[in-house]
Amino acid sequence: MTITDDVYSTRETFKDLLANEETKAVIDEYLPGVEDHPMFGMLKGFVVEDLAQIAPDQFNEKMLYALNKELTKVKK
Repeated sequence: MTITDDVYSTRETFKDLLANEETKAVIDEYLPGVEDHPMFGMLKGFVVEDLAQIAPDQFNEKMLYALNKELTKVKK
């Protein structure tokens, strides 16, 4: 999948993704309750791809592909 700089993707921080209404809806669909996680204060500064390397069980390739597929539909 080719990702350009004019769209959102897993290269963004959770904070940036949750600040946009459309990308927040995508995050809520794929990671329901992420904002309620006890570590969310720290996590929101993480780039999704970086967090995927730390927690590969929760962010496997299939999930990241699906997440990117939806996020890249939203222009910055």
